[in-house]
Amino acid sequence: MLDFDEDDHAYVYAVVHRILKTPDLASDATQDTLLRAYRCRAQYRGDAAPRTWLHRIAVTTALGYLRSRQRSREDIGVELTHDLVDPAPSPEETVATRELVDQAHALLANGDELGRRIFTMRASNTSDRDIATELGISLANVRVRVPHAAAAARATRRLTLTARAAAPCRRRGSRRSMLARPS
Repeated sequence: MLDFDEDDHAYVYAVVHRILKTPDLASDATQDTLLRAYRCRAQYRGDAAPRTWLHRIAVTTALGYLRSRQRSREDIGVELTHDLVDPAPSPEETVATRELVDQAHALLANGDELGRRIFTMRASNTSDRDIATELGISLANVRVRVPHAAAAARATRRLTLTARAAAPCRRRGSRRSMLARPS
């Protein structure tokens, strides 16, 4: 009669882990292999060494796990999400970025020349001391003008958002006309 000990368990785990490459699946497949071998122990003819017989059961079980995993919708969904993620910004992000750039240009066009230059230099990560030196004004003057420019930007942004909310929605056309192909 065949009895399985810790060495057989370790051997089966090593065989199965080499095929499945996942410790959790290898552990499950090891249990299934030993259970199948125990249930079929009466069919063991003794033509080969018991380890050879156990090895064949382990390989068959591991390959069955691989087949079932490939058919699993859950695994297919996980694998596909990695391949389908587009690193480029979405159209919504592109539009939002463009709107912010347009608003910044509008702010710069409506302000005084010195405020525009300070705002632009500050946006390009120039230090306040370097801005003051380059423009020939005091450091205190730079530090006073920066919050004023930020407040003006917030006010313009609020006005823009309020104007959009108050504007009536216009329907551009029916869905059918939007889907029709140009002739």
